[in-house]
Amino acid sequence: MATTPDVVADQPLRTSPEPEARTGVCPFQIPMKQDEVNSRALQDQFDVMRDEGSVAWAQLPYGTVNNGQGWVATGFKEVKAVLMDNRFSVARKAHGDYPRARALEIGAPFPDSFIVMDPPAQSERRRTLMKHLTPKRVNGLRPFTERLVEDCLDEMERQGPGVDMLPEFVYKVPLFLLCELLGAPPEERHIYVKHAHDFVATRHATAADASKALETIKTYFKELCCRKREKPGDDLISALLLDTEVNGLWSQEELEGVGTVLLMAGHDSTASFISNCLYWLVHNPETFTRLREEPDLILKAVDEFLRFLPVGVAPPRARVAIEDVQFGDTLIRKDESVLPIPHAGNLDPKVYACPRQFDLDREKPAQHLAFGFGAHFCVGSQLARMDIEVILRGVTQRFTSLSPMEFDPDWEAKGRTRGPKTLCVQWTK
Repeated sequence: MATTPDVVADQPLRTSPEPEARTGVCPFQIPMKQDEVNSRALQDQFDVMRDEGSVAWAQLPYGTVNNGQGWVATGFKEVKAVLMDNRFSVARKAHGDYPRARALEIGAPFPDSFIVMDPPAQSERRRTLMKHLTPKRVNGLRPFTERLVEDCLDEMERQGPGVDMLPEFVYKVPLFLLCELLGAPPEERHIYVKHAHDFVATRHATAADASKALETIKTYFKELCCRKREKPGDDLISALLLDTEVNGLWSQEELEGVGTVLLMAGHDSTASFISNCLYWLVHNPETFTRLREEPDLILKAVDEFLRFLPVGVAPPRARVAIEDVQFGDTLIRKDESVLPIPHAGNLDPKVYACPRQFDLDREKPAQHLAFGFGAHFCVGSQLARMDIEVILRGVTQRFTSLSPMEFDPDWEAKGRTRGPKTLCVQWTK
């Protein structure tokens, strides 16, 4: 259990408003409806909320519990503490329509998945998964990723300037990499490419579209598991199915669903982040040129991008207090929700100098929170980092310059949302 932020002695505790007072105007409004974000305004709001104290009581755009109001953590120390403290439950979230930033819940379709479990059940399943999702397996996929990036860039060049990088490159590379990891044959990618995008890219899909896409993907991976049991390969699903410890711990439904969970949870977040990185680079030729001329900076750039650009505006799941928790100067009552926002923590001026500036020369930067922290730290973080690194390396070494077809004067603000809708580019070699 994590240590919560320092308790202030002899100071009255802040608490949530009484139930009858929760129908009025909330002090803080969080404008985080998925992709509909004014980045500068949102970050200004984070700064104000961070000054409020350990956490702030706020109105979220979705959820009916407590009239859509709950606690929001925006400071680096506070976000990290919530993510590490087992008194805040992810599983409890499934039992109510708690305040959140997304209309479609990533956790809701996966009732049997470890991503919506609490320790120890979650940690036991995570441990057996990570036995097989190792650095060695990830590094073994690097040559495949490099070839895939080169093939996609070749196709971009064949189409010529004006090509949209998103469908031809950004969405394709992370999805095909995950399929390779999971052992889905290349000739079957057409079955799930569109459906995966429709489900996870909620800015494009209705709830009905997402549900239909999810069922298609779940059915596909259930059938794939049946084939892997009869004829296993050198892939993650086969390794899990052959592991007697995994089979003794995971239910059949969990094993059949692990591919769905990794594909759905890992594809859109990575693709959205990559689109933000490339959007930033095409509008910032100085950074592009520096990475081209100093390729040793690529790994540092990956971490600074992860700190600076949000993987998502907010996490898909709030935490719910399973008991009263004194959190700094605040009493969070049992069954109240807390939404920790890693991106806000990554902009905390107490931790990062000039946090709103992208800086490749930061000295000893603190560990960012882009992949979360604690029990639910992203299981695919190593794969995502490798994917991002190979893409940045491939793009900056392929082209002498890369620029947008139409320069956007407001690019800095738009670069810190969940990603552009299109990214039409031109280049020199």
